[in-house]
Amino acid sequence: MKIRTKFIIVFFAALVNVLGMTFFFVGLIKKISDPIENDIPQSIDTVSKMLRIDGLASLIRLNDEILTQCARNYAFTGNKAWVQQYYEHEAELDDAIAQGVDESTIEIKPFFVILKNSNDLLCKLEHQSIDCVKNGESQKAISILDGKLYADEKAKYQFSLRQYFSGRGMQYDKAFESSVYTIRMAAKETADIAHHSLRLAVIVILTVSAILLFFGIYLLQTIVKPLKSLTNHVYEIAEGKLDQKVAVSSNDEIGELAKGFNEMTEKLAKSQQEIEERAEELGKVNVQMQYEIMVREQAEQEVKSAHLQLIQSEKLAGIGQLAAGVAHEINNPVGYVLGNSETLAEYFESIKELIGFYESKLTPDQIDDIKKRLDIEYILGDVGGLLKDNIGGLRRVVDIVANLKDFARVGQKNDQVEADIEEHLKSTLMVAKNEIKYYADIKTDFSHVSPVYCNIGEMNQVFLNIIVNAAQAIAEQHRASKGLITVATLEDDDSVYCSIADDGPGIKEENVKKIFEPFFTTKPVGKGTGLGLNIAWDIIVNRHKGEIGVDTELGKGTCFTIKLPKRRQ
Repeated sequence: MKIRTKFIIVFFAALVNVLGMTFFFVGLIKKISDPIENDIPQSIDTVSKMLRIDGLASLIRLNDEILTQCARNYAFTGNKAWVQQYYEHEAELDDAIAQGVDESTIEIKPFFVILKNSNDLLCKLEHQSIDCVKNGESQKAISILDGKLYADEKAKYQFSLRQYFSGRGMQYDKAFESSVYTIRMAAKETADIAHHSLRLAVIVILTVSAILLFFGIYLLQTIVKPLKSLTNHVYEIAEGKLDQKVAVSSNDEIGELAKGFNEMTEKLAKSQQEIEERAEELGKVNVQMQYEIMVREQAEQEVKSAHLQLIQSEKLAGIGQLAAGVAHEINNPVGYVLGNSETLAEYFESIKELIGFYESKLTPDQIDDIKKRLDIEYILGDVGGLLKDNIGGLRRVVDIVANLKDFARVGQKNDQVEADIEEHLKSTLMVAKNEIKYYADIKTDFSHVSPVYCNIGEMNQVFLNIIVNAAQAIAEQHRASKGLITVATLEDDDSVYCSIADDGPGIKEENVKKIFEPFFTTKPVGKGTGLGLNIAWDIIVNRHKGEIGVDTELGKGTCFTIKLPKRRQ
């Protein structure tokens, strides 16, 4: 039964002459109902909306961190799973920001507008990074994510989030204080009206004192006591005790107020639990991301180590490829040095025999006979030629071995010395001579360029990889005549240039963009590792801060151009 109905029944049962007082009490009760029906539900709605906006802000912060990590992980690893996860969380982040803009109050709306603008720019930069990785430009992708524009916008984005969350506690306190104040004032006003009504009833309706006494006791039991209990619970909730509930003892306005209060308490407790769960989830995600970053850094170190091993392995593979040719080049001079040495030994035996005859004091006729029989004159004339051939052959062997040792030199990570590029091109051509001579002629056009700082062993390997590739490309044409490989140098104020051109078959257009990728090869299985040009690119670009480019025309040939800075890098 409603409180208003109770008043009407009591007053009509008591006296008709107190009808005026009845209307007075009805007005007072209406005054009590207004804050209960309007102010308190509005306070509850305000707190609920704040909790909703707070949940959106937490969701935005979570998805923003996930997007950032997905973009970075994809830039470093190239794993497409990160891109798929990025797009999933991007849609969720956009929805959360849109809801924040639509549902937020006038005071909070600028925060979500700033977040939306910053998010649009950050997503644009992250999309550019993803596109760079898809195009094989991982370094450019990383530079975008590490760039000043991205960092500034990210700082602005995070500052807005921190500014919102730093003001969240004050907003909660203000909302709770407003709700508590509204309820407290409603309770106070109701209590004042009850006591005032009781005093008026005692004064005006003396004739019905028994009924008024009953009415006063009834009011104390049905209104004042529940309101006092409600007030006590308000104080407990203000202290953070969200597990408290008000007992609902009636179906009147006080009972409805108690039900509404209990619903508000349940929503607050649920929202608090969701915030704690999200905070715990964010903590777990952060730990997982830190672990993944550590794993990624370890993987990067392993990749660097493996890459250094691949460089040395490719060099050893190149030396192995040239071993047969070098052996052939060494075998020829060694062969005739050995043959000449054996002949020379026989000649000396003859000379010894002649000396023996001289020592036995033979007559001149006998000596002449011996010279003719042993052909001493020819022997003495041939010995000089044999010795000259031996010396020339041995010097050739020394040159081949020296060039091979120079090519096979193992340089340290930063072992850069001043070197004459043209001399090392000559050395490499000597080492690769047997690999080239059956298929192509060599033409050199050296401009006597200035020395450059470089790692000699690494540069020898770059030259060898490109020259041998040119020779093998010409050999695959099975042409009737030899091809031509042209090696030229020139310089400007800052750089030295080396070009290696051939008149071979050229490179197909669809393969030009792939030739510097690791493990890409057009050679048959077992004929190439696909690492030669990739290692050449790494040595020139990453280790020497230079450039390497290729110009090719199908059916006419290919030209590789290497640019090296003169100053030490």
